[in-house]
Amino acid sequence: MRSFLMAVVLVAFGCSKPQRPVVVEREPAPEDINVDVPSQEVTRTGPAAPELASAPTGEKPGLAQVKPPKTRPKKKPKRDITEGMVLVEGGDFRMGWDATGWIDTRPVRVVHVDAFYIDKCEVTNKQWKEFLDATGYDWGGRMQAWPGGVLPKEMENLPVVYVNWYDAQAYAKWAGKRLPTEAEWEKAARGVDFRKYPWGNRFDKKLCNVAESGYKKVKPVGSFPAGASPYGCLDMCGNVAEWTADWYDAYPGNDKTLPQFGQRYRVIRGGHYNSTSGYETFARSYLEPTARLPYVGFRCVVSASKVKK
Repeated sequence: MRSFLMAVVLVAFGCSKPQRPVVVEREPAPEDINVDVPSQEVTRTGPAAPELASAPTGEKPGLAQVKPPKTRPKKKPKRDITEGMVLVEGGDFRMGWDATGWIDTRPVRVVHVDAFYIDKCEVTNKQWKEFLDATGYDWGGRMQAWPGGVLPKEMENLPVVYVNWYDAQAYAKWAGKRLPTEAEWEKAARGVDFRKYPWGNRFDKKLCNVAESGYKKVKPVGSFPAGASPYGCLDMCGNVAEWTADWYDAYPGNDKTLPQFGQRYRVIRGGHYNSTSGYETFARSYLEPTARLPYVGFRCVVSASKVKK
């Protein structure tokens, strides 16, 4: 999903590979994130990636469109919280990518994350509907995502899309989970052997759903079991891109900068069914948190320390 903009920025800033020691840093313990939606107008101060910014959202640019859930008893899921999730063991791994042409993934560094569970697949339409039915959440993407605003049976196992960052946060909170940090997402996708794709270091269009795969549409979750990550996560390369908890900002130690860095955009990971690049395990992209797009969904995590044995 890496846009043409990155190529332009690269020329402006240069692409020499920095020489610096690898330092172990500890991923901060995720905290509960306030999911209240900002109501003030957002001033646009710089260009977003064309591939993302030009996509229709059906919303007035610069304004938060999400309404708070209607008042209704919030029935929690009755299932085991780790059902449909896989365990990612705690420990260190190398995060990032230093190769020429990549600015926002620098520098490669060793990061520690504590053990956590992550959804094996992206959150589906069926799971999303369960959340809507239980909470009365007023979802602004309903008419775009589902024909006539009603979920048909044949779409139940597709990943939910047209959800913005606040929508995803609301679901995660209801489910007793949260969105993954970038470090958690990347470790779940690449493991500890620094692989470029979830299944290894050689690209194979048969193991994922990206532009080169030729499907040109979203596929049911789990359609590519042979493309699983080292921990068993599916669809972490393509299908739909996924929201993470983090702001799109420079990594610690990065001596380059981009105008998009800061606290305006949230990071999305993994690429989608129409991506021609940017679907590697380390690749980063970004969106305004109010954006709802036909190729962006999410999956959730829960810290292992919070799971009752």
